[in-house]
Amino acid sequence: MHDEAILTKGTGKVAATGGTVTIDAVEKVYKSSAQVKANEAFQCADQHCGVSVIAVITQPSKLGRKKSPSSHFRAASQPHKKGCTRKSRGATPPSPSQTGSKPASPTKGSAPTKWNAPTLSAGTSTTGGATTPTTPTAGTGAGKGTSQSGAGTSISSSSRIEKFAQSWTAMTPTARASTQLSAFWNPGDSYASAFFDLAATSITNPAANPMRIYRGTIAKIHHGTTGYSLTLTQKDSAGTELLVWVQDGVATSGPSGVSLWSRLAAKAIAIGAEVFVLGQFDHNSRGMRVWYSIPVTSGNDIWIP
Repeated sequence: MHDEAILTKGTGKVAATGGTVTIDAVEKVYKSSAQVKANEAFQCADQHCGVSVIAVITQPSKLGRKKSPSSHFRAASQPHKKGCTRKSRGATPPSPSQTGSKPASPTKGSAPTKWNAPTLSAGTSTTGGATTPTTPTAGTGAGKGTSQSGAGTSISSSSRIEKFAQSWTAMTPTARASTQLSAFWNPGDSYASAFFDLAATSITNPAANPMRIYRGTIAKIHHGTTGYSLTLTQKDSAGTELLVWVQDGVATSGPSGVSLWSRLAAKAIAIGAEVFVLGQFDHNSRGMRVWYSIPVTSGNDIWIP
């Protein structure tokens, strides 16, 4: 299963032919797999694979269904070619196999509960260092088998911050604490532990803070030689500036990146807008100026409503 594909033939309702689209964009137009199949055609997002894929639109609830994943693309008839990443850029390694059995989950979850991108997109800091991707370790629990019965809610997954941020925004504090968000970078395993709201809590030492989904407010946008710097209204406890550095590579990092870059280039993002970004702060300095920034190289790792 994957959430990106190339539109090869369609009505123009989802996107222009030849462009990479997300399953979210398809789901906004069509309410069933049959409707999509009758109007749109897709191929694998990995150009080196190119097999035909179909959009599977998951219904909210279906009696007798063993499990209910998020809506997704899957190979139509021929399997994906060897080495296919299912992505327009970069590879997503499969999760480790696990043993056990779990009950059926016929009800579609209202919020994604699993981060399915094992590594964060590698970024380059302004100090010349590199953000090292982290590989998750195998966890425990069910994964190999699914029982015939059950009335649970499915574990839906996503590799895009947008999906998690939308769900977090709609939740109460109690719901955030009780809703699972499983990711290698989130040892707390909940929405509450995955997000850090800079408007609610001041950071004493940003560079020592762990990887999280940080929420801030944009105070200034500057287009430089290596990308866009988004200066936040929030600062650390010492008054040091906090920035989000959207690097040039975001412009070609897939549908989310193309959309964000187009908005930045068109100056369509307003001062005062929220920004959600997955990463860690780097310490930066030039002369007497000191600041902290989160480098971003993929549109999947950032969302600005």
